[in-house]
Amino acid sequence: MSKIKYPYEYDPKKRKLAKIYSKGRLMSGIINGIIIPIIFFAFFYFSGLSASLRDIAMPMGSLAIVFYTFIFLTLIAIIQFPLRFYSSYTYEHKYELSRYKLSGWFKDYLKSMLLFYIFTIPIAYGLFAILPWQNWWIYAGVAYFFLSVFLSTIMPILILPIFYKLEPYKNKKHMKKLLSMIKASGVTNVKGIYVANESAKSVKANALFSGLGKTKRIVFFDTLLNNFTPDEVETVIGHEAGHYIQKDIWRGVIIDTILIFPMLLIVDAVLKATGNMTDIANLPLIFLTFRIIEIIIMPLTNTYSRHREAKADLFALETCRKPEAQESTERRLVDMALADHKPNPAIEFIFHSHPSVEKRVAMCREWKRSKRNR
Repeated sequence: MSKIKYPYEYDPKKRKLAKIYSKGRLMSGIINGIIIPIIFFAFFYFSGLSASLRDIAMPMGSLAIVFYTFIFLTLIAIIQFPLRFYSSYTYEHKYELSRYKLSGWFKDYLKSMLLFYIFTIPIAYGLFAILPWQNWWIYAGVAYFFLSVFLSTIMPILILPIFYKLEPYKNKKHMKKLLSMIKASGVTNVKGIYVANESAKSVKANALFSGLGKTKRIVFFDTLLNNFTPDEVETVIGHEAGHYIQKDIWRGVIIDTILIFPMLLIVDAVLKATGNMTDIANLPLIFLTFRIIEIIIMPLTNTYSRHREAKADLFALETCRKPEAQESTERRLVDMALADHKPNPAIEFIFHSHPSVEKRVAMCREWKRSKRNR
């Protein structure tokens, strides 16, 4: 392996490419994540297609909602597939960010769709089972909380291994140093450090703390270990440790649960307006209502997310005390991913869950200055 350049400085060519690439990614996200779903949900419901599908499903009795949901999800998947394939395979290869073979991409796509069906169909079944209940939305909100906790718990032991081959980190010396660092920062009972083979899929790098309780894991992408210095890796882990120490997984679950109650109450009002709360033909209307609400509150939820990310950055600075390495890491990450380091403020406010790299680097420099002036 060639020597890793440190400290890393921006590659001017990649900065120019990043502007073009990030605009394309944003547009495909808006089209496939917002415009197409809203148009499809509205058309499917108001055109009468939903009622027709319900009529086909009703003779199946208790399996009617299962059949209806399966067909409905399949239709939206088919409509979204062309742009999803282009944006996550063709477009990524165009900018030399993807290492997927076509067979590998399809395999992961089918896995993700299977998981989507496995979780969404039972949720739809359960939702229509409780819709006749008075104040059903309260029970649904409570169920959402427990489902979120369950998914967060099983993520590193059941979900991640479906998509990644996870192997124990083999650099014993560095692993000991990392475990010592995170233990000193207050993280306890970590069940191991694992490496995910992201290099088979892309050039992008990442790391994460995943799991709750006894399922806590640290997971590195091998692209991070292969392309970053040990000091840079430590700052990434310091950031992830910050999320854990500051209980950001739990914060996210609780805030999402708080938000879900008024969202469900709005759905309740919409369904009552149809005159038939339990009509399974209302499923597209439920999806449409949720999607519109999510879009409306997106700037607020992303603002909060950026705030938590900044807190984790500060924790990494205070824990690792390596501002130069943290700066270098941010620049290297953004070049590897061809992300825009200085996005339009409005775009960042609405769509970005993380602060711009320009702001993150500025934080490192301000922290360094503050320590010098003490």
